[in-house]
Amino acid sequence: MQRELRKTGLVALACGLLLTSMVSASQAFVVTITSIDGETSNEVMTREAIKSLSEQIKKETSLFPKAVAAARAAWESNDLTKGEAFPAAKLKPRTFRQEGPFPLDQARKKVDQRNDRAMNREFAQAAKRTGNRKNKPSDREIAKQERKLEREALVVAAAEVVNKELEKLLKGE
Repeated sequence: MQRELRKTGLVALACGLLLTSMVSASQAFVVTITSIDGETSNEVMTREAIKSLSEQIKKETSLFPKAVAAARAAWESNDLTKGEAFPAAKLKPRTFRQEGPFPLDQARKKVDQRNDRAMNREFAQAAKRTGNRKNKPSDREIAKQERKLEREALVVAAAEVVNKELEKLLKGE
């Protein structure tokens, strides 16, 4: 009787381990990644991918001040950006946030929903900016929008320079 219970227990343990490995293989995480210039993206990742992303971001975070200093020097030496202030306050190290685990199909569905919401939000903001005006926007409003677009373009350009410097520093390590 005890032998049968042991055999049953071993078979149940083996089935449990097999089932656990199958479940963990089909599980995924929803990861929200925030880039240097503040843009967010959503991705489906496995535990191993999250681990490598975490290690990569830790390296980048430790080298970020050096990269910003090098990017500022490159920014000031570039003839195209020489007169513009370097927008260091708008730049932050990359971050990520994970949620889950979820079944793979549910994680993909969540990412698709988030991307759809973000796209709808952008369309709503664009429609709100243009509005349903019968008359043209004033010169003051146009100038204000142009300045805002210029600042956003400077932040994107600065983020590109910082990314290049980070890549150089990461290769040098």
